[in-house]
Amino acid sequence: EDDIAIFSDIDEFFSREFLLAAMTCDVPKFRKGQDCQKPKYIGSTLVFESSAECVKENEKWYHPDMMIGECVDTIGNSTLHPPGERQVNGNGKRRKGYGLQSGDYSGMSPIDNIKTKYPLWTPADFRTAAGGEQVFDQIKKHTGFHFRNVFPSMKVLRRKFN
Repeated sequence: EDDIAIFSDIDEFFSREFLLAAMTCDVPKFRKGQDCQKPKYIGSTLVFESSAECVKENEKWYHPDMMIGECVDTIGNSTLHPPGERQVNGNGKRRKGYGLQSGDYSGMSPIDNIKTKYPLWTPADFRTAAGGEQVFDQIKKHTGFHFRNVFPSMKVLRRKFN
């Protein structure tokens, strides 16, 4: 429960500086006793297209994500954080009113909607549900990287788009 969970695609990752800060600084969202309503830190990533030499101008990405383990499904306490309703037979995205949109827990009963009763987050929730804040480096303006369509050679690149 004390560990930090990072969810990302294989081409998304946090910067070394941001990971070091997350490990060593007192980060409020990583303290014990979270309510799990908006537990995510969302990366602000610099996007590279096809090569590390090709930075996409004026484009930012909003992954990877991280949160404290106590808010992650199968790690956190499911008695304190009962599951929210899902769109398809208990699976898939959260239903409207159960945290699909940021802060919208209107479908939960007032008795259940108290500080410790927000649902745990599944890997799908990390990618599809709002509930956190995007973090920026004040100097570089990004906290991670997204390498999209990176190819080892121009020959491989040309083959993909022919």
